[in-house]
Amino acid sequence: MNALFKNQTTLTKTAYIETALSSNKTIVSIILFLTSFGFISTGYEAYTIKEDILVLCCLGGAIITFATPFYMYRYQGLKNYKNQLLLSEGRESKVNITIYEDYLTFNKFISTINEAKTGYKSEADTSIEHDKITMVYNLKENFIIVYANQIYLPIQKSQFTKGTSKEFKEFLLKKGVKVKRKII
Repeated sequence: MNALFKNQTTLTKTAYIETALSSNKTIVSIILFLTSFGFISTGYEAYTIKEDILVLCCLGGAIITFATPFYMYRYQGLKNYKNQLLLSEGRESKVNITIYEDYLTFNKFISTINEAKTGYKSEADTSIEHDKITMVYNLKENFIIVYANQIYLPIQKSQFTKGTSKEFKEFLLKKGVKVKRKII
């Protein structure tokens, strides 16, 4: 079977952040957003009865709960990125992805130590069928393919060596895969 698309994705800081954004549960963001209005309401009532300390506490709580959904995925992505750098001696990992009509294969290159202290070693190929795709998120720099709500595979839009990101998106839509933008 001929490969339709080929891509070599470097797992950069942005890739980890966008992957964390994709795995972020929207319900948590909604609950925090609604909690902010609870703080504002309570703060207003405290203001009407002249409880200045409670007003300040509610104001602080509202600011924190408004800001948390926007930064919690970024924190998790940066944490994952730093852990990967520690494992790979400061080098960003690479993943080769090949997309066929019914499945895709990917292998991750991990850094190795040799005489020159450089190089990569390829891990075993992994193959996943397209009918197992739960969702594909179209983000700023990456497509994040979600398999069975457990595997999040970033594909850099600018790194296609065969095909283009636009053709890849059209291919996914033709396959009946939901492609959507992630909103916090």
